[in-house]
Amino acid sequence: MQVLVGEPYAKVTFATEEGNLEIDQRIQNISTNDLDFDILSIETSRDLGADDAPTFTIVLVFKEFWFNQIHGNDLVTIELGRGSNKKPVFFGMVDTIYKTWSYVDLQPKRTITVAGRGFNKALVQFGIGAIQELDVGYSIAGFFEGQSAGFGQCTPASAIETVLKYYMDKGIDMGFANGKRWKDYVQTIYEENPDDKDESLGNVMDYYSYQGGLWDYIKELRNAPFYEAFWEVVNDKPTFIVRPTPFNPDRWKELPIVQLDELELVNAQTGRSDLETYTVYSVKGESIVSSLDMVFGTPLWYRPYYKRYGLRRLEVVSKYISLSAIAEAQGRMESMGAGGMMPGGGMVPGGAPAGDGSGEGGGFAPNGGGSGQLGFPTAPGASCTSPFGWRIHPIQKTRKFHSGVDLGATSGTPVYAAESGTVKNIRYDNARGNYIDIQHNNGLLTRYQHLIRKPNFKIGATVQRGQQIANVGSTGMSTGAHLHFEVHVNGKAVDPAPYIGIGSKKKKKGGKGDGGIPIGVPIRSIKWEVNEKKQTSAEKKLDEGRKVFDEQTRAMTEEKIKSYEKELKSKRDEKIAAFSKDATVTNLLSKEALEKHLKEKNAKIKALEDADEKSVKEYADKLRAENGVSQDSVNAVGEGGVSKKTIDLFNWNIKNNIMENGTVTVRGNALYQIGTRLLMPSSQIEYYVENVSHHFIWSEGWTTDLAVTRGLPLGERFKKPWNEYELITSDDLYEISGIQPTMQQMPTDSGDGSGSGSSGGGANAMPLTPTNDPTGFRKKLKTCALKRTGQPYSNALRMDPSDSHSDCSSLVYKSVMDALGRNWRGTSAPGTRNGQMQCSLWYEVPMSQAKPWDIVWRPGHTEFITDEGGTFGAHSGSEPAAKRKNFNPSRWQKCYRVCVLPKG
Repeated sequence: MQVLVGEPYAKVTFATEEGNLEIDQRIQNISTNDLDFDILSIETSRDLGADDAPTFTIVLVFKEFWFNQIHGNDLVTIELGRGSNKKPVFFGMVDTIYKTWSYVDLQPKRTITVAGRGFNKALVQFGIGAIQELDVGYSIAGFFEGQSAGFGQCTPASAIETVLKYYMDKGIDMGFANGKRWKDYVQTIYEENPDDKDESLGNVMDYYSYQGGLWDYIKELRNAPFYEAFWEVVNDKPTFIVRPTPFNPDRWKELPIVQLDELELVNAQTGRSDLETYTVYSVKGESIVSSLDMVFGTPLWYRPYYKRYGLRRLEVVSKYISLSAIAEAQGRMESMGAGGMMPGGGMVPGGAPAGDGSGEGGGFAPNGGGSGQLGFPTAPGASCTSPFGWRIHPIQKTRKFHSGVDLGATSGTPVYAAESGTVKNIRYDNARGNYIDIQHNNGLLTRYQHLIRKPNFKIGATVQRGQQIANVGSTGMSTGAHLHFEVHVNGKAVDPAPYIGIGSKKKKKGGKGDGGIPIGVPIRSIKWEVNEKKQTSAEKKLDEGRKVFDEQTRAMTEEKIKSYEKELKSKRDEKIAAFSKDATVTNLLSKEALEKHLKEKNAKIKALEDADEKSVKEYADKLRAENGVSQDSVNAVGEGGVSKKTIDLFNWNIKNNIMENGTVTVRGNALYQIGTRLLMPSSQIEYYVENVSHHFIWSEGWTTDLAVTRGLPLGERFKKPWNEYELITSDDLYEISGIQPTMQQMPTDSGDGSGSGSSGGGANAMPLTPTNDPTGFRKKLKTCALKRTGQPYSNALRMDPSDSHSDCSSLVYKSVMDALGRNWRGTSAPGTRNGQMQCSLWYEVPMSQAKPWDIVWRPGHTEFITDEGGTFGAHSGSEPAAKRKNFNPSRWQKCYRVCVLPKG
């Protein structure tokens, strides 16, 4: 038996308003009736998943001058150690201090309790947010100048770094009596996932309108569970860490690991639970565009879990979306001529809000076009639908600043360079959509936004005045096709109107009325230096030859890789079977010989698996390189059309029911940190440390509690069922339900539209499910829809605010919005192409359960079902909105019900 003897040591330092106060204490191993020591106990806790802050509680012997000297927000440093091994385990700030009477052996004793939080307290209690009631710059830009720059293309780490750096420099200003300030202590570590380099926030408007604490804001930017944000003590300093969650083998192996000396073990309580076991895994995107919430592809599932857990689903929302995925999705929407955009009213990153509508912002007609010093940037005659300057935002209905002019034009209209220059930037973000910046001489820059797709130029390429550079679109925060055009002089947005020869909306101070030049804009002093250098044919060919991701090629490549992996597995299984083909021999072995045989067998199997894994990787890298499929495209989209994020979610949780979790108590040691690995030598179980709590008691000693999760045998973490996901399909649902798609007999449509009677008449009409209307919503929806009877048909993507005409989808959308009491003006309806009818207003129900004033859809068309068993909607250019007699389900593919109505 071994007995470990140590003498734990504790020291607490307060930086108070009156100077430093140091209190230290060694463990007392003698009995006394007097409290002749200072520190009675210390409790600290740091947690990886905590939504607030690390915490501490210190109990001291009562001394009047201590109680009077310690105050809220005083700096606290807690050191713990044993022997000569001492180090800080906690940095914090005081929340509360109170004195307590207690009785020990019937004798009254007095103590002081000091409680507080870690350095994160400064972020928790620091309130931020735009003051929307004031018309000043920062209420437009959000919280601070430059914040928008972090909301273009960014990862969670870079977005948080942008925000925290600003507030550490200009916002949080806490000083302590030792002469140091809050930011003097804090250090930061930011790590990024290379797979996220093409992402940006899906809906920046939630962040621009945010009101609350800085820490809550940072948690929103963190994008859990894909990133972790926590505080630790690194190199004896309080450290804020933002990093990707260690989903994959490489990141997991990079984590520091501590092998526990089991002589240090005090107590361990670990076990397994299947309460967080899931069969289906799904990631959705947070976006103001309803059709973009599915950019992360099809859900994954693990079929073997179905019989035990059913279709138990884990769904998370990613606040960041791949820019390329958005661009591709919106490009497809544009090419199909469909809507699908929901209202945004966007903020222009790096400046004032865009808020582009298509004419409701106080539009005016141009007096010319192209007669200014710059060339006109799109087709001659394009009207200016919203000028530069303050306006009532067409969507948000609040006073906002518009940093350019909107030129109305149909989708696909050419966009021209307003002057010769050099391409400075080509990007996509959620506000501007696809856009290009062209740098000219004398500090002048022009910007072209909401383009149908990214312009095909290299950064640094030369363009000529009048050269077509793009096409008008409606990408980003836009309610209809138009060109948003900006002019910047020395980095500041100025009114483009006089530059391109269109009239100003109103006279400007010091100007000349319409067409006048605003004060401070050095337009007359600009001397244009035309760069005649043109792209060579080789440069043009190189530009044109830039690889664009080809889904078919990628799918074929990944299928070949999977086939190769299966082939290797088949051969490996044959070799494994050969290792133990003679079972009678192993039965005759002694226990020691059998253990040796099994050990050798397992070593051979592992060697085969490792060799095959290496071979598959080499084959995959070679094949992808030959076919021009980048690893970035595989990471973004995933194999088989699913995103890497969904795969990560699957792999991180698929072993939840077999992983061990619990608490391990050890002799006090400052070595342990959250976000690291712990290895138990006897069991060879490897854990993830999520919480570290220190407990120091004057009469007992010092122990450390480790909350551990994700415990698996060393080397087993990245084996089956890890990465054994499948895409769940409709065939899978048919298989597990026993329902066959051909079992429902649908009537055929005669095509003559005839029929009569209350049920719709005719042999082809389907009897509707009986229904009542306890809330009266169906009746309200009916009224809102039928009031549009006789409206002319129009397929304009953006809806007429006068409500004088509708196409099929806008009639349905406007009627539902009216019934819900919501404003649809300035927005766009979901499109009727495949997948675009999905939105947050309604959900899908089986066609066999269709009820009056449900919505039916087929590609290209949608209508309501009426009480009479017919349909109602907008039909074509020659037919105004009206009822039709027959509702025939065979003519429709899906049925939707407004979300406020029950499923039954």
